[in-house]
Amino acid sequence: LFLCLALLLYAQKQMNLNDLKENSIYSLREIAWLKTETALSVDSVSKRNDFYVHDGKAGLSLGFMSELVWLRFRIKNPDSQPRKIYMAIGDFLIFKMELFQRDSNGSFRSLGIMGRNFPVASRVYKTNYFIYPIYLPASTDMEYYFYIDARGVSLQFMLLLMSEDTLHRQENILLYTFGVFMGILLLSAIFHLFLFIYNR
Repeated sequence: LFLCLALLLYAQKQMNLNDLKENSIYSLREIAWLKTETALSVDSVSKRNDFYVHDGKAGLSLGFMSELVWLRFRIKNPDSQPRKIYMAIGDFLIFKMELFQRDSNGSFRSLGIMGRNFPVASRVYKTNYFIYPIYLPASTDMEYYFYIDARGVSLQFMLLLMSEDTLHRQENILLYTFGVFMGILLLSAIFHLFLFIYNR
């Protein structure tokens, strides 16, 4: 029992976003946030000029939420080649979230809807965090809008950008740990079944 608990805690530690900060050339820039009483379209939100500028840190703490929240930020790809990166959100309490990317022609494209109100099977990556894959064209500075519905809970979370190698490494650690955990449970079940049959 203690070994199983230790494995579970180890797996959670490996997926702790605070421990996944890497020396990456990609980072969130010009972070700003806006609270709204009602649901608005991304087009109308992008025209608002009353965003609050964030201090630039990846962590965001807005306290107990009674409104909807929009985040605005930019991600720059300084490479001469297009890149695929991943944005991880570490908050299990967000009911609904949707990430929008502004294309070069000014239109917005949704990168997916996730949240605790949606089944895990609908996620692109079946992890204990919400992960958005982001495609960055070569030598571009892209703008993003992030819709969050966390009304009724305290909103404190991390936004972290990671490379594909880092994501797969963390997934492998998590899957391996839970595989060992399930193996121990299976061996324990077989052992106790043997004792039950032997002592009948």
